[in-house]
Amino acid sequence: MHKNYFLFKAQTLWLKAKINDSVIEECFTHQKSELVLKIKSTESLFLRISIDPSHPYILLSKSRNIKGSKVQLFKELNGQTINDIKIENYDKIITIQSEQFQLISIFYGRSPNIILTDLDKTEIARFKKNQLAQAKINTVEKLFPSKLQLEDIEYLIQQNLELNIIEFLSRHINGFNFVLARECCYRSNIKFDHIVQKLSVTQVVEFFRQIAHLESEFQNPKPIIYFDNEIPKHLTITDIKYLKKNYHPKTYQTINEAWKTYIRQSLETHNIEKIVNKSKSLLKKRIDYLKSSIKKIEEFEKLDERKFLSELKGNLLLTFINEIPRGAKSVELENIFSENKELVQIKLNPAKNIQDNAKKYFEKFKDIDTQKDRINNRKSVLSNELKSLTNIQDNYSNVNSQKDALKLQELLVRKNLFQTARDDDSKKENLEHSFRNIVLYNKWNVFIGKNNLNNDLLTFKFARKFDWWFHAQGVPGSHTILRLKNKDEIPPMNIIEYVASLAAYHSFAKHSSSVPVNYTRVRYVRRIKNANPGTVSVLQHKTIFVDPKNL
Repeated sequence: MHKNYFLFKAQTLWLKAKINDSVIEECFTHQKSELVLKIKSTESLFLRISIDPSHPYILLSKSRNIKGSKVQLFKELNGQTINDIKIENYDKIITIQSEQFQLISIFYGRSPNIILTDLDKTEIARFKKNQLAQAKINTVEKLFPSKLQLEDIEYLIQQNLELNIIEFLSRHINGFNFVLARECCYRSNIKFDHIVQKLSVTQVVEFFRQIAHLESEFQNPKPIIYFDNEIPKHLTITDIKYLKKNYHPKTYQTINEAWKTYIRQSLETHNIEKIVNKSKSLLKKRIDYLKSSIKKIEEFEKLDERKFLSELKGNLLLTFINEIPRGAKSVELENIFSENKELVQIKLNPAKNIQDNAKKYFEKFKDIDTQKDRINNRKSVLSNELKSLTNIQDNYSNVNSQKDALKLQELLVRKNLFQTARDDDSKKENLEHSFRNIVLYNKWNVFIGKNNLNNDLLTFKFARKFDWWFHAQGVPGSHTILRLKNKDEIPPMNIIEYVASLAAYHSFAKHSSSVPVNYTRVRYVRRIKNANPGTVSVLQHKTIFVDPKNL
């Protein structure tokens, strides 16, 4: 009902009693669709008028310092005294009248606007300069609740027999929206989807009586906001009984207070909904990616079968070496090692001879154990992340409070799925997915830099002072970090060796054997002034010789 005529009417009457005879000091805007009148009464106040179609309002609040720029408007009103505030009958058009001018606020239609005129309604200026206020055209016959007669309703029913009762009331009773139409039905004990053609005479009389009751209640407004947990759902000026079934009502002293609360919390809720929708979208996208990646990995898991097929192709190439034409890109050969003698399609590198092509197939899976470890590790990392994100998705499937929304956002910030302002510790957690990540024995987290800038980020932004730092000695390579749970944790020597092997592999010495790798605590690693990113000096370190190894 925050857009309802009866709310605007009640607020207009309250404002008239509150600020009539006040002096307008200035008019300005500092938001897209809000005009502010600074007025002087017993105190300095702001009369705020919003023509935003989603959140229209006319509210009184204490004046305050405006941060940022503001644009002065309607300077003709400066120094003018407010003589009257009135609303058009059953139209959301509010006029503020001074000695010489009228400020007309049009809240409905496709082009809401605020227009300054003289007392003869000759236009002087408008708030939205390129926006013409469009007159509302009623193509449907409407009844005035205050002048309603039973025979009027009976006549309109005969003209609209196919409408349900909610559509009928909201379409033909001035000021009645869906909320009021439902309340009228609820009080009359008539179902919302009841077709007017099937209404009994008794039912027609009853909802005619309830329309009159509701209209009379609006004369003594009782401001209420109905909440779903912390989220405001409806603002009303009377007790709406059917809403109590699903929402918690809170009563306010004035419409102005209730309306300000509703607008403020609605905007907060809107922002929360944006956060939740974005969070859920990012969460789903990442989960879909993880499932797809795991599925692809599972397709490559049967390495023994793939090794057998690769070696079979190598043997077939050598067996039929004299029958394969030079420069062929592929060949189809009979599998002489099988009873079925099926044909095997084999891709070839036309720039190489048959012996080299066969060698490629023989060597393709020579490091099968390392490949298995790499695949298992990658699958483990992705599966753990998938399990974590799926739990978050399940736990936050229904977010209806600001507290839960912010919790969800923070969880995704830590997972590097949501970008927002964070403190230094949160930023470190947020960088986690910026580097190559390997988990050894489901316990030890290893992070490997991807390039010079990434190395710099890894060592000086992400790593903690007590983590271990590794780098191949004397050659360019990736910074490699062994992340510890706490400063007192001591990794065993086999883990030190394993991480050193990874650092050796991710360096220019990856094809060498027995590569020297320096390792130390991150606290002993220093940037070199004016050097390229990732270039460091080490205050103290140990050196270990390892064979390069990748996962």
